[in-house]
Amino acid sequence: MTTNLSRIKFKKCIATYLAELKEITAQDIDSKDLTSPEEAERLATQASLIKDKDTSKLIFEFNKKDSSGFKELISSLAKCNEKPVYIWTPRTKTCGLYKPITLESINFYFDFDINSEGIIVLETEDFSDEIILDFYKDESDNKMLEFEVKGINWVPLEKFGPLDWTK
Repeated sequence: MTTNLSRIKFKKCIATYLAELKEITAQDIDSKDLTSPEEAERLATQASLIKDKDTSKLIFEFNKKDSSGFKELISSLAKCNEKPVYIWTPRTKTCGLYKPITLESINFYFDFDINSEGIIVLETEDFSDEIILDFYKDESDNKMLEFEVKGINWVPLEKFGPLDWTK
């Protein structure tokens, strides 16, 4: 049931949310393309019921995500689980969830300031694998990215070989 408060929160953040999604997907997205916030909450609850996922993570400079070595890693992950991914940001539960898209169609060239919280989560539609992109500034003011994967297909990251950041 939608309350007045949730409608106010929706109106307050929908423009920011659609801008985030546009940058992440490189597609124009309208609020009509989103599920209801209630459906987003239901799917978030369903995803949270899957426990005990193995975890693996890398921490690197934010701009390294623009390298071809990182793109090769994403391609390898997509081959291990071809299911499309849901995109979760801090505004998803308030505004609704966009349809899942392929991992390789995600625009990883997004700007560091895409959201003030510094978090994007990509979760396969079968909830078996997830990527958490946690971006922040370290104590030396360097822009960093913690790239964490969880699940049955994408862990450990080492199985994909070393990343070549020089490409």
